[in-house]
Amino acid sequence: MARKFNAERLVALRGNRTQHDLASALRRRGFGTTQTTVSRWESGQTPRSSVVGALADELGVKPDELFDADDEEAASMSSLQDASEMVAVLMPRSALTGGETTVSFVVRGVV
Repeated sequence: MARKFNAERLVALRGNRTQHDLASALRRRGFGTTQTTVSRWESGQTPRSSVVGALADELGVKPDELFDADDEEAASMSSLQDASEMVAVLMPRSALTGGETTVSFVVRGVV
C-alpha cells in the first residue's frame, strides 16, 4: 500500500517561509517548482518522487517524515507493542573519519 503524503505536516514544517520562498529554494536545486506547485502539495497532491528528497532537505527532515505511516506499518508496530516483543531495527549510520568508515546500528525495542 502506498504511503499518503501529509499536506498538513508540510504546512507546519514550512513555518514562516512562504510558498514562493520554498519554491525558489527548490528551483535553485534544479527543480521546476512554482508557488502553485507548493500550493497543490499543501492541498494534498503528492510531490513527484524525484523532488521529495530535496523538499525534505529544505524543510530539515527525512523524506519519510513527509508521509503518514501506512496501515500495515502501523498495525505491525501496534502488534509489537501489544506483545511486548523485542525488536531490532538496524539502521546503518556511517561516518567518515580520517579515511576510515565507521558503521553503527541503532537497536530499538519494546520491553
